Amino acid sequence: MIRKIYFTVLLWITCFLVAQAQTVRPSIRVTGRKCEPEQGCGGDSTRFEITGVTATSWQWTFEDPNTSDPQAKSSTKAKPAHLYLQPGSYRVSVSGKLASGADYATDTTIKISTLPPAFEFFQGKEDTTICKGSELVLDPYDSRFFQGTPPAEGTVKYLWYPTGDTTRTITVTDKGCYSVEVMNGDSCTVTDRINVKICGEADQQASKWYFGSNAGISFEGGQPTVITDGKINTPEGSSSISDRKGNLLFYTDGRKIYDKDGNVMTSRNASDTTSLSGSPNSTQAALIVPQPSCRGCETIYYVFTTRDVNDSTRCLEYTRVDMRGNGGKGVILDKNIQTGDCNVSERLTSIENPKDSTYWVLSHGVGNSKFILKRLTKSGLEDADSPEIGIPHESKYQGEGQIKFASSGGKMGVVIPGGEKHRNYAEIYTFNDSTGAITPPPITLDLGPAPPSAYGIEFSPDGKQVYISLRGNDSTESILYQYDISNTDSTIIASTRIEVARSEKEFGALQYAPDGKIYMAIKGSEYLGVITPPGADSTEVEFELDGFNLGGKLSQLGLPNFVQSIIEPPSGPGINVADVCFGEPIEFGTSPICDPLEDKYEWDFGDGKGKSTQQSGQYTYAAAGTYTITLRQYNACKDTTMSQQVTVNPTPIANLGQDLNVCAKSVVLDSKNNFPNSQYIWQRNGRILTVDSTASSIRVDSSGQYVVIVLVGDCFSSDTIQVTLETPPNYSLGPDQKLCTGNTLQLDALPGGTSYLWNTGANTQQITVDQAGNYSVVVTIPRTNAISCEVSDTVRVDLLPLPNVSVIPKTSLCQPNNQTITLTGGPNDQFRYLWTPGNETTRVISVNRIGVYTVEVSTQDGCSEAHNIEVIDLCDPQILVPDAFSPNGDGQNDRLQVITNHISDQDYEFRVYDRWGEMIFRTTDRNETWDGTYKGRTYPPQSYAWVVQYRSTYYPERGISTQRGAVLLAK
Repeated sequence: MIRKIYFTVLLWITCFLVAQAQTVRPSIRVTGRKCEPEQGCGGDSTRFEITGVTATSWQWTFEDPNTSDPQAKSSTKAKPAHLYLQPGSYRVSVSGKLASGADYATDTTIKISTLPPAFEFFQGKEDTTICKGSELVLDPYDSRFFQGTPPAEGTVKYLWYPTGDTTRTITVTDKGCYSVEVMNGDSCTVTDRINVKICGEADQQASKWYFGSNAGISFEGGQPTVITDGKINTPEGSSSISDRKGNLLFYTDGRKIYDKDGNVMTSRNASDTTSLSGSPNSTQAALIVPQPSCRGCETIYYVFTTRDVNDSTRCLEYTRVDMRGNGGKGVILDKNIQTGDCNVSERLTSIENPKDSTYWVLSHGVGNSKFILKRLTKSGLEDADSPEIGIPHESKYQGEGQIKFASSGGKMGVVIPGGEKHRNYAEIYTFNDSTGAITPPPITLDLGPAPPSAYGIEFSPDGKQVYISLRGNDSTESILYQYDISNTDSTIIASTRIEVARSEKEFGALQYAPDGKIYMAIKGSEYLGVITPPGADSTEVEFELDGFNLGGKLSQLGLPNFVQSIIEPPSGPGINVADVCFGEPIEFGTSPICDPLEDKYEWDFGDGKGKSTQQSGQYTYAAAGTYTITLRQYNACKDTTMSQQVTVNPTPIANLGQDLNVCAKSVVLDSKNNFPNSQYIWQRNGRILTVDSTASSIRVDSSGQYVVIVLVGDCFSSDTIQVTLETPPNYSLGPDQKLCTGNTLQLDALPGGTSYLWNTGANTQQITVDQAGNYSVVVTIPRTNAISCEVSDTVRVDLLPLPNVSVIPKTSLCQPNNQTITLTGGPNDQFRYLWTPGNETTRVISVNRIGVYTVEVSTQDGCSEAHNIEVIDLCDPQILVPDAFSPNGDGQNDRLQVITNHISDQDYEFRVYDRWGEMIFRTTDRNETWDGTYKGRTYPPQSYAWVVQYRSTYYPERGISTQRGAVLLAK
C-alpha cells in the first residue's frame, strides 16, 4: 500500500512539473529611459531583459509604428535596447528557448511618457556675460525666451546644479556653469545649461598646475603665484583641472587622483584600491578631459593615462570621475578601462570640437606611423579616423616626447626623438577641429642629431610660432628652438629657426599658460623657464632660464597636460594699429571688452581731424609724422580709455633725373635720396642688379632702362631712367707697374683731354705715387658731335719689398793685437751683396782695421738697401798669472811675474796671501815681480792665493775688476 502511494505521488509531481515547463511565462524587466527623446540630444534608449528563467535564445519584437527601420523593430540580443521617438503605449514581446530546452514566450506593454515643456536659456546660447557685482536671474521658463505655457506650479520639480536649489528661478552673481533639471510626475526630465561669464574675467579651468616634486602654480587673477600644497612627486607627466572660476577640482600623476583638498580620491567601490595605469616615467602620463553633456553642466571627467614606452603593455586607458560624488569632491566611477588601443606612445593631447562641444583625444602608436584619435561625446568615447601618415615611430625611444594641439586651433605638432644614433624631427600637421581630419603632408623639421633628444613642443597663442625643447644629458647641452610656421614650406620654415636658449641643464616639457606665456620644465631646478612669444609683427622672443621661482619646490621633466582649448589667453580691449607709409591708410581696430556685450567706440586719431565710432576701419593722415591715437571704449560693464602712438613714415626719394645719352664706358646713376637707413634695389631691363644695397648710387656700363627702388622700413619709392652709352675710344694706362719700397713712380694719362680725374682726387694729367694700389683715371675727350667721351683705365702698382736685412751697426776689434773679425751683410745667400771698401760680393767678409764699412744688399727684383757697419778699436783687458814658479836661484822661473795688457797703471794692485790669510806680497806696479819672500823670510813650497784688481784702459766705465786664483811655489 505504501509503495502504491509513493508511485502515485511521484507521478503527480512529474505531471505537475511538465505542465509548468509547458506554460512558463518569464517576466520582462524594463530599464533605462521611459520618456520621449529630449530635443537636440538624440535619445537614451529603453533597455529590456527577461527575468525568472535561464534562456539560451531570444527573439524580441518591438511594436513601434513610429520606427521606420525594420531592423530596429526586432533583436536577438539578450538585453536589447530600443529608442522610442514618440510618447504612447507600446507592446513588446519575446520568445525563445530555455536552458531546459523548453520554449518560452512572453510580452508586456510599456508606457513612454511625455517630457515637461522644453526650454532653452537665452534662445540656445552657450554663454552669457554679466558685469562684475551684478545679478542674473535664471528662469527656464522666462517669457523672453520660452514660447508657450509654462508648467503649472506643483506639476514639475526643479533641481539646479551646482547650487542644489529646487526653486524655479535662482539668482547668480558668480561665473560658472549653471544647469536646471525639470522633472514631471512620470520622472521624465528636460535639462539646459548656461555658462555665465563675468565681464573681464577669463575662464580658469587651467589655472591650477601641479607637477614635479610637489611643485605648483596658480594663474588666478592672470599672474602666476606659487602653490606649495601639491601632493604630486613625479618625474614626468601630470594633469589637473579647475572649474571656470579657477577652483581646483582634482589633479593626477597618472597613478593617483588627488581631490581639491589633496586627499587621494576614493572609488565608488570602496574596496577598489588599485592605482591608475599611468606611468610616472611617461612624458604625458595623464590627461583630464570633461565628458560633454547635451544640456547639463560637465560633471563627468575622463582621466586618460599612458604608460612608459618600456612597459610591456603600453595600452591607452581611462578612468572616470564624477564630481557630484563625495560632497562635490569627486568619486572614481571606474578605473583603467581599455580603449582597445595598445602599443601606444607616451603622448596625449586634446582639444574641443567647437562645432558640437565634444572633445578630440589624440595619441600615437609605437612601431608605426598611426595616429590614435578618439572623440569624447555625451554618450562616451568613440573611435575616430586614425590615419597612418608621417614619419614612422619605429623604436621605443621614438614613442617619447610631447604631442600638442595649438590652443588657437588648426594645427597639431609632434616631436620624434632621435635616441642615441638618429636625428630628431618634429612634424606640424593641419588639424580640422570640427571634423578631426589630420591633413598630410606635414611640415617636417629636421632638429639635428641626438643627443640632445627632442622632448617638448608648444605653439604660440596665435599659432604662428612653434617652440621645441631638446633634452640634453651629461655630455650634451639642452637646446630650445623657435620656428616661424606662418609659412607652409618646410625649407622656408627651417631657415627661420632661432636658438632661444642653450644650457647644461636638462630641458623638459613645454606648456602654454593662461598668462599668455609658455613655461618650460627644467629637471631638478627650483625654476621654470619662461618664454614670452613675440607679437604679431615680430619674431623676437624673450626667454628667461630662471623665469619663475617655484618657492623651494623642484621642477622635473614634466608639466601638467590640459585640453589645449580650455587655456584662455589674456584678452580685452587694445588698440591694434601698425605704422604705415605716407599716403597709405592705417588699419585700426580693437578687441571687445567682454564679448558678447555690445561696445561703443570713440576714436581720436590725434591730428585734430580724424574721428570714428566704428570698432575697426581705415584712416589716412594728411602728413607724415608720429600721432597719438586715443580710444574710449565702453559697454554696460566697463568704460576704458587707451592710447597708442602710430608713425606715418615719410616716403623716401627716388629721382634719377632725365634720360642720359653720353659717350662713356660707364656712368653713375644717383637716386638723390638722403634718408638714413635706406635700402636700394637696382634693376636693368627688368633684371635685378642689387638687393638690400645701401648704395644710393650705382655705376652702370651698359645701355638700357634702369630702375631704382628705395626702401626705408616698409616704405618705398621708385624712378626709371633710360641710359644710352656711346662706346669711347680705347684707352690704356699701360701695363701694371712694380715699385721698390721707398721709391716713387710717375703715372701719365693721355694728353689732349679736357679734364682728368684720378681716384686719388688729383685732376692733373700726371701723378706721382709711392704706394701700392689700383690707380684709375677718367679722362674726358671732346668729340665732334658735341658729346664728350669719358675714357678710363686702371693700373695696378705693386710695391716690391726691400731686402729684409738687419745688421749690427757697430762692432769692434783690438787693433794693437792685430785682431781680425767677420762682418755679416744679411741672413741668406738669396740676396746680392757689395761691400765698400774692398768691393767684395760675399755675404760675410773679414776685416782687421777699424773704419766704416758699407754693404749694399739687393733682392732678385733689383730693390736694394745700403747699411753701414762701424768698426772701432776696442781691446779687452788681459791678465795672465802663472800657475807656479820656483825661486831656487837656478835662473829659471825664479820670480812670479803678472803679465798685463790694456789696463790702467793708476788702478792696478796685485796681492799674495798665505794659507792663514795674511798678505805676504802687494804691488801697484805692473812690472814688479815676487821672489817668494816676505820681510826677508823665504816661504816654503806650497800653494798661495792671489788677488789682482785693475781697470780696463778701453772700458774704464766698467770700473774696478777683480780676479782671484792660486799659484804654486816650488823649489
